[in-house]
Amino acid sequence: MDCFKKSAVESCDEKEYQKLKHCAFDFWAEHMNEGLNLYKNESLRLTAYKCLVETRTIRRETSDRQLCPKRQLCPEMTCTLNPYDQRFVDWDYIYNLKDETKIGDQFSQDLWHLYDTQSLHFKDIARKSWIRRDLSQCLTTSFAYDNFVDIFITGSTVNGFGTRDSDLDLCLVVSEFCPLEEMRKSDKLAILSEVEDIVCRQLEVEESQVIDARVPILRYIHPKTRIQVEINVNNEIGLKNSRLLYCYSKLDWRVAPICIAIKLWAKHFEIINSFSGSLSSYCVELMAIFYLQNTSPPLVPCLQETDSGLFGVRAEMWDYLELPDLKQLKSTSFATANEESLSELFAGFFRFYVQVFDFNRHVASVRLGRILEKQHFVSQMDSMQWQYICVEEPFSGHNAARTLYNPVAYDIRRIV
Repeated sequence: MDCFKKSAVESCDEKEYQKLKHCAFDFWAEHMNEGLNLYKNESLRLTAYKCLVETRTIRRETSDRQLCPKRQLCPEMTCTLNPYDQRFVDWDYIYNLKDETKIGDQFSQDLWHLYDTQSLHFKDIARKSWIRRDLSQCLTTSFAYDNFVDIFITGSTVNGFGTRDSDLDLCLVVSEFCPLEEMRKSDKLAILSEVEDIVCRQLEVEESQVIDARVPILRYIHPKTRIQVEINVNNEIGLKNSRLLYCYSKLDWRVAPICIAIKLWAKHFEIINSFSGSLSSYCVELMAIFYLQNTSPPLVPCLQETDSGLFGVRAEMWDYLELPDLKQLKSTSFATANEESLSELFAGFFRFYVQVFDFNRHVASVRLGRILEKQHFVSQMDSMQWQYICVEEPFSGHNAARTLYNPVAYDIRRIV
């Protein structure tokens, strides 16, 4: 091992790295930080970490197959990502070596470990990307609508806050119904019914259902991966939100670990489950981002103010079909003075919503980055959707917590 350390420290070339990778894979997998610190060259250290994540992912999948032998992975799902899907995996963000020393205390390390083990890894994203491409090919050949554009991944898979057990959210875009206001709900239901017939016939889907909700969706279980897939049609708000949250997740290395930890906490206490009268995971993500906008000093800026050109409320849906180049953000020059650890930020979330935010009077607005008074919303809009927790949806102006009618989920203060 001493020989390995000496060789690693002295080497900065790719050939030597490849040799070391094969002879020390197990050592790295068990002693990640020690192995990474052997490298003086940051690019090689980052490459080493990619291999480590790949190794641990393969081990997890091997373990999954041992626990569930009937679950076989398709060879196609091990393919590399295409340029569109590759942007969902930002290795510089997933493991920011410059900020490794800021993890700090034991609880912060535990939160980081939670993020590292529960967040989406390359194989998870590649598997979901394969499902999308497979479905896109089926629709291209069998879909009756000539103006079918494509189907796009939205939600937690791309916004940076996804976990390994998260669903795959897809948005089917049909151009003949744009602008969005011209598309009737009945048209969406008809399209989803046709898509259901296609996936059942060509993809051998056995468990599927078209749900007549405010945003109609087709939900089915992918037969080969057992991943739950939810498809909507021309959901402009979903596309915009995915793009916005994706950018928030990249502004600081602490944002995604904190948001995922809060989501897992909310799931544990059954606060997240929009179909049973609780909150959606998207709403909890907005609450977490709003808190991070209001830390002292703020950890993240308000993107819809600093980058209104990219995130304007009136921007066309076509501007949101692809994730933005982060270099375009004016907010990338935002240097936060907040040096709180993960544990301090995690505890601060509960302190904020218990001591600062008044659920009876306040509305959380990520769009403006500040607290608004509930009375202004009740007088202008449907008062029923603003009676419990109020979190303004950044683009539509509706309450992202309007699914809440479960009193247990509402009483977050009691759970804390």
